[in-house]
Amino acid sequence: MKVVCDRAALLEAVNLVSAVVAARTPRLQLTCVKFVAVKGAGKTASSLTLLGTDAEASLRLTLSQVDVEGAGECLIPADKLRQIVSAEDNEPTLTIEATGEQCYIRGADATFKVFGYPAADFPPIPEFEAVVSGASGAKAK
Repeated sequence: MKVVCDRAALLEAVNLVSAVVAARTPRLQLTCVKFVAVKGAGKTASSLTLLGTDAEASLRLTLSQVDVEGAGECLIPADKLRQIVSAEDNEPTLTIEATGEQCYIRGADATFKVFGYPAADFPPIPEFEAVVSGASGAKAK
């Protein structure tokens, strides 16, 4: 997986998702944020989805301010991710590159290596179907 992200949008997303991530748990995967990068094809835009859960509440957030160079998934500890993205406040973009359980977060002047966990170990988060509501027929999720 390789993604170039707008740092401000990434920081906002990480802050939101890490709010539901468990702080202490015997299941280390619940202390992580799962990244799912999807490369766009044709008219479909590339996206990066961040997922977090504490096994009771969960959050799925999709960013479109990304350039996905390689699709894939990774699982990164939320506290480390948040510290790194917050610290790189002079960077307009950050590059996140993951191979297996290793993740590199790069700015113009710094590179961080973070050890994560297998993305397959993250618990499934349910998806909700669109619901038609109101007289106008507007769709809500």
